[in-house]
Amino acid sequence: MKDIQKDAIAKVRIYLHNEGIILPKKPIKEFYSQIFKLSGFGISGILNFSGKKAGAIGAQIIRSMVEDESELKSLEIVLSYLKVFLEETNICKLESWKIKDEEINFSVSESIFSEAVGKSKKPVCIPLSGAIGGLLEELTGTKWECKEIKCRSQGEEMCEFQVKISK
Repeated sequence: MKDIQKDAIAKVRIYLHNEGIILPKKPIKEFYSQIFKLSGFGISGILNFSGKKAGAIGAQIIRSMVEDESELKSLEIVLSYLKVFLEETNICKLESWKIKDEEINFSVSESIFSEAVGKSKKPVCIPLSGAIGGLLEELTGTKWECKEIKCRSQGEEMCEFQVKISK
């Protein structure tokens, strides 16, 4: 593992230890599941917007941990911080990503949102889509749109996200 990644992990863990709260996944999943059941997919815009705002806040936290702001010019380093942040908060495990031109594709396992909802005809990790887009926007200064294109709740092996630079 690169020194920058080790440093990122240490900083995120210290931050979460000092500023985070520990909640079991089960009540969070139940909360999300009930919101989803009661509102259906009509709430997706609110969930995406809220996720985007949360992602921007996460990016501000990450930015405060970075000693050399020029590190954030590297998309690989930004994605390393994103991976650590998502995994250390137990939101999901970021299994892989591929950067191609103005697009990033993510594969995610153990999404708390997918685990909460269970089976669905549509992708359900809407707050996570928003958070990824919001974090990338805040750290890179570029507008990004993130969309979940496959979801475990649809019977897929992993949740997959496609992030593109907004035109």
